Amino acid sequence: MNTNRLSLKITFCALFTALAVIIPSVFHLTGVNGRIFLPMHIPVFLCGIVCGMSFGIMSSVLSVILCSVFSGSPPLYPTAISMIFELSAYASIIAVINRLKHPKLYIMVLLMLSAMIVGRGVGGVVTASLMAISGMNYSFQIFVTANFITPWIGIIIQLIIAIIL
Repeated sequence: MNTNRLSLKITFCALFTALAVIIPSVFHLTGVNGRIFLPMHIPVFLCGIVCGMSFGIMSSVLSVILCSVFSGSPPLYPTAISMIFELSAYASIIAVINRLKHPKLYIMVLLMLSAMIVGRGVGGVVTASLMAISGMNYSFQIFVTANFITPWIGIIIQLIIAIIL
């Protein structure tokens, strides 16, 4: 990869990471529940598309840690740790999907839904593991509610963005 292209990817990764920290902060300041709209997911998702898998993972890790440190949300344990794994899986799968050459719309939507399910599944497994280590309960019902029912609006927004791109 040439130096100019690498510099551009680093710049975009920094921009998407900054957006993934700033947008949730705005949500917190206005009192809008980020768990409904998933404001951190969209910049990470875009970073995976524009910059590729490694930068998408880097953006996932940095944005979650920075949000947790600066605003206290998400709480570091267990939420931020599981979100790092969830968003990294999400960005990785999105980057792989993006390598496909202009798939049909319905295939793109199915692939995007698959990425969301796998990413949320990874986050759920990590959360369940961390909570089990702590002696806390994490049921399948809690997982489904937290990952699919509460954020349904954010999921639809992400699908719309995927369709537009």
